[in-house]
Amino acid sequence: MRISFLRLSVLLISLFCSQAVMAQSFSLHARVTMAPVVTGPSGYFAALTSGAPLQFELVDLSNGMVALRDPATGHYARTGNTQYEYLDFGNGGLTAHAMFEITRSGADILLRSVANGRYIGFNMGSGRLRAAHDANDPAAVWRMQEIEAAAPRHVGTWALHAARDAQGQWVSPVANGRATFEIHLTDWGAASVFHACGGLTSLSYRVSGDSLRFGDLPGGLYPCDAASDAMIDAVYNAQRFAFDEVGQLRLSDANGRLLALFGRN
Repeated sequence: MRISFLRLSVLLISLFCSQAVMAQSFSLHARVTMAPVVTGPSGYFAALTSGAPLQFELVDLSNGMVALRDPATGHYARTGNTQYEYLDFGNGGLTAHAMFEITRSGADILLRSVANGRYIGFNMGSGRLRAAHDANDPAAVWRMQEIEAAAPRHVGTWALHAARDAQGQWVSPVANGRATFEIHLTDWGAASVFHACGGLTSLSYRVSGDSLRFGDLPGGLYPCDAASDAMIDAVYNAQRFAFDEVGQLRLSDANGRLLALFGRN
């Protein structure tokens, strides 16, 4: 049954008056074959075993309604004007053709078009998707697989290339030396710093914009070799971070003075 004009109007008003909508990225798979939804040869959505799975953002519109948005362009998955037209990422706004009522049963979901009241399903031959199916049609049952968000660019293990010592001179680890000079940054704000005199573990750090601040640094560190001391000083004094044209991680102080360079390990 098609959604009433009054209900659609209330839903759109509540959406545009809300502060934000929740979105998560996922791929969509036909439950019968588990084939992912891709862009088919004809340019429409199709559930096929060939091609790269499309990435969708599931936008929660509340009241059991969702939209499927392309995270790259912001366009919405849209049904056609009739049940004989196939789905694709149209360039229209958030109208009834881009809104779906979602029903969940365990890991399975059904998506009913607000525009015509029919369920999204796929053609067993061509794989193409359209809103032309009944709720009891196996071809209208879908599975979502959440796509993990890419880790922030700074996350990972970084090896020291050079750091500025207390006299302002650049020093580097000894070539072919056995000591490890690394910073390991996780995506949950924990860090480990390794140098020639041991490791500083269980540090914390905070990123906001281009600022990077380390915290919980232990005191009373004794002098070590020049590269270790310079790297530790850089960690203590780091306030900003950036990447240069060759992908090095650059740590700077509050005035923008470059303190250390690290390369992805």
